[in-house]
Amino acid sequence: MNQVIEDIQQLTKDFTKQDTVIVHAGSNDLQSSNTDIVSNVKQTLSMIQVISKKTNDVLNTIPARYDDFQLQQRGRWVNNMIDQIVDESGNKSIVVNHLPERMGRECFAYDGLHYNRLGKSLLCERICSLIQCHFKPACLLQPSNTSAFFSKAESAQRLK
Repeated sequence: MNQVIEDIQQLTKDFTKQDTVIVHAGSNDLQSSNTDIVSNVKQTLSMIQVISKKTNDVLNTIPARYDDFQLQQRGRWVNNMIDQIVDESGNKSIVVNHLPERMGRECFAYDGLHYNRLGKSLLCERICSLIQCHFKPACLLQPSNTSAFFSKAESAQRLK
């Protein structure tokens, strides 16, 4: 996750509360030691806490892994840690998106690691919905189309 946000302060220097930063981390570092993982997660969340003072942030959890069961379990452990740290902070400018860790096998490519078209569509729809409903509450009164690749009906149909 540190690589993902490496330049986040520079990239967001002109951002305001009208802007939303989406952080989508992967699972490359899951094979690191527990100590390194904990240190990296705390450092990353600390940086996100800093920018959340001037922006809104959506933090996607580490996606499911259908290629390696042990990495899948480590990802869940890290996601629980992320959730706990964000909850304890009480920071309402950070929303944790749990969809990536809950996506079924049908949302991933043959390799079990990368999203397929359906997975990308569902993830984009979820991110749009989180931004609209958490940071722009008027969405409760005026629903909007958040589809990135498929309509919501098409996405739901593809999951059946």
